[in-house]
Amino acid sequence: MAAPTATTETVPPDPEFRRSRRLQNLPPPIKTPYAKKALNVNLENLHPGRIIKVVDAYPQTNLDVHPRDRDIGHTKLAGAIGAKFRYMIVVWRTFNGVAAVPLYTLKEAQMHEDRINEFVSITTNATWQGNTPWAGMPLLMKTNQAYQLEPNCYADLSRPHWVSKFEKTIDDVGHIDGGEFSKLIDLLEVKEMEYRIGAFDRFSTATMTELYEPQEAHVPKPKVRHRDDKTARMEKIRFTRV
Repeated sequence: MAAPTATTETVPPDPEFRRSRRLQNLPPPIKTPYAKKALNVNLENLHPGRIIKVVDAYPQTNLDVHPRDRDIGHTKLAGAIGAKFRYMIVVWRTFNGVAAVPLYTLKEAQMHEDRINEFVSITTNATWQGNTPWAGMPLLMKTNQAYQLEPNCYADLSRPHWVSKFEKTIDDVGHIDGGEFSKLIDLLEVKEMEYRIGAFDRFSTATMTELYEPQEAHVPKPKVRHRDDKTARMEKIRFTRV
């Protein structure tokens, strides 16, 4: 095979004359906006106990990730951030969104016992006893099979997440009924009270715990599924999607 010659291989071709799309009688290019805003997010559908799928952002601290990884967002001052879709349970509504408790699988997590005690097990299997005995039996949920939500999860009571009505929200993942929601809120209040007491202890000051008097005493017990008049009354309430 003959060696390439300078006239055929190394001489660059003449630059192609570029004309605008208008001069070529072509339609204008489609412009994709850099920022996206969710539309028509109906907060009425994000009722208490609804399981939703929303974006959860987190600091990207993995040193093995390439700096130009397209899944990583960059900020000038705070370093890199990452984000993923996460399932969450709506607990209450605000003017511009809802607060929700995030769900995790904890399959590969190695956690301190005190950290595990900030979670409550939640499942679609009524016989599963979970791994959070401090909270009693796991909460029961019903899920849409179209989504890949694990049947056994853990709700993180230590950090409720605020979801704006301007975020992309998938609202038909599943739900927990009113009775299970009542237990979730009771457990959330238990952890919140622990955190409050711990905060005031740092100031050597007692909190006003005598003001905390739940209507029905819910004391979680290992392997016991709590049920009382309040949970029985609340589990009968049904919400319709609008």
